[in-house]
Amino acid sequence: MKILVSAERDYFGPLAIMLYSLLYNNKQVDEIFLLTQGEASDIQQIDKVCSLFAVPLRVIRPALAEFEGAPGVDVHGPSMYYRLQADRLLPEYVDRILYLDADLIVRKNLQPLWNELPENCYLAAATLHPAMKDRAFTAQFGGRYFNSGVMVLNLKLWRRDGISASCARLLVENPEKIRNYDQCVLNHVCRPWHEVGITWNFNRSIDSRRAHWWGLTAAQFEAISADPAISHYIGQVKPWRQPRSEALWLENEYFRYQDMMEQAINGADLGGTVRSNPSRTSEPGEGGVGHLAQSGENRAAHRRKLKLRSTEDIFSDYYENNRWKTPESKSGPGSTLHYTAHLRERLPIVIREWGIRSMLDAPCGDFNWMKEVQFEEGFTYIGGDIVPKMVADNASKYPSATRSFRRFDVVADEFPDVDMWFCRDLLFHLPHALISAALRNFARSRVRFAMITSHINDGSIKNDDIATPGMFRLLDLRSSPYNLPPPLIDIKDYVGRYPPRNLSLWTREQIAAAIEGMRLSRSPSESAA
Repeated sequence: MKILVSAERDYFGPLAIMLYSLLYNNKQVDEIFLLTQGEASDIQQIDKVCSLFAVPLRVIRPALAEFEGAPGVDVHGPSMYYRLQADRLLPEYVDRILYLDADLIVRKNLQPLWNELPENCYLAAATLHPAMKDRAFTAQFGGRYFNSGVMVLNLKLWRRDGISASCARLLVENPEKIRNYDQCVLNHVCRPWHEVGITWNFNRSIDSRRAHWWGLTAAQFEAISADPAISHYIGQVKPWRQPRSEALWLENEYFRYQDMMEQAINGADLGGTVRSNPSRTSEPGEGGVGHLAQSGENRAAHRRKLKLRSTEDIFSDYYENNRWKTPESKSGPGSTLHYTAHLRERLPIVIREWGIRSMLDAPCGDFNWMKEVQFEEGFTYIGGDIVPKMVADNASKYPSATRSFRRFDVVADEFPDVDMWFCRDLLFHLPHALISAALRNFARSRVRFAMITSHINDGSIKNDDIATPGMFRLLDLRSSPYNLPPPLIDIKDYVGRYPPRNLSLWTREQIAAAIEGMRLSRSPSESAA
């Protein structure tokens, strides 16, 4: 599946988030074309997102002269007209492409949408509410007017019939027909077109009282509005222009993917998996495209090289260079006193209620927040971490008769005889094989309990694998492939905009029974943190 996007001005950031949501949910995307006049610094984050998923990014710079004087360019910039030239700007081998606006979030697999385009139609798109309110306006389009924010384009037909030339001619000869800019141009020129369901281009301005307009019952409409494939932020109210506290659920989807993207990029930067995407960009007006960033063979070789870095090296780099850039703690924002306020209050209570008198905290991180936890007198604490310097620093800063620190690898080292393994903020940074190995290692121990971070799954968490330690994805241990049973107790462990998650308490027997059903590697080639 090939994707076409465009951006200028303040839309580069939202475009990166949109592309992350797209690639997270659509592994079949194999090429992305970006139409822009932006500089390398503007598209740096977009490039990183594409690199996370090893998808080539090709940058094309359309000639600006073609759009001088077009309606709305002085206010919105020329990028909204770039797609009118898709048949000319894109290489000949691209005969079908999915265009996506920057101001949307992709929530599902788009293959069914891709497959809907008939061979005899110029494009496939959805009709939306805003244009329908003016019956006189939509009458000139046969009463059906599509939104151009999500379109599957039939470039084979576009080239055969000269669609880009027809669009340019309409802009010059009939500017009075252009009320909604490029969207009007496409609605005038691209006929016939194929209508797709509103799940592929849903926005909260769609009025449920008009469900019959799409041939839907009220119940069908409500089902789509509760779980659309694409959420489109049409109009002036954009998620990035308003406080998170005022966002409704569709806007919160934007912030959720923003958080996921930022954590993934941070983790991949540290682990070395985000590479430069050095596509040669075409000159203005050239109409060419950049070379593929790397061949499939080179990308595979690059990933193999990355895996040669040990887990210790990766997490040592986090600590020694303070990659999280959190002033209070080198272990990142999740280890601040603000973030852990609720956890610091609840943890001693749970420990007391379950008769826990000793624990291994692995990974212990820099001990920033744990030092403030009020354990009962005589409680034995062992802090373990794979980063030797952090262990040495902790031992030097926080000496105590009941507290000790040691280098500890949860995959390879034998667990000490304690009552509980406390494992916070680790497993979502490990590939499946290492998670499985760590849990099996724990199951072989005599430790009674494990308290482990697990994200709260609203149905969107897929427990995808990651290439190397240090990367990040949301991880729900109660879903496949782990399928852990309901825990003995949960402690809420998130604040504000961060993805919802708990620290969940399981017995060793519960975990041992669950991992017997796992179909994951038992012999990882490297150790974990």
